[in-house]
Amino acid sequence: MRDINAKTRYEERETKLRELIQPALKEALSISQRQKVLDELKCGPLNARNVGVTPEVMPELVENNPVVSIDILLKIIEEGDNIHEYLSSITDMDMSVHSMEVVNRYNYLHDKIMHKGSRLICKNYDAPCTLYLTD
Repeated sequence: MRDINAKTRYEERETKLRELIQPALKEALSISQRQKVLDELKCGPLNARNVGVTPEVMPELVENNPVVSIDILLKIIEEGDNIHEYLSSITDMDMSVHSMEVVNRYNYLHDKIMHKGSRLICKNYDAPCTLYLTD
């Protein structure tokens, strides 16, 4: 009985997150919506793909909701999903203030909290930046 209740709560949480993530791909979330997403991310495990966050849509999330995208990236690392796919999708997108914000926050938090894995770096500061994955 406990396993069924836990599974139901997990599925309800995924549904709630999916409903919050879909508009986040198209426009900036309000402060209260963003806080709901961040609160749900703290509640337990997450399969990013099940809530609609795939490497293909990560650039839209970065552009519209950079704060949410960095927390989802950290959650993906925590869950052991293939972070390289997600990071590659960010490095392949056109350079913007939001993409640089996500890269900088990811590097800072990743180095401070995780101490392992990939790091995003800007290879050329003179021309439009090209981001590369390093190990």
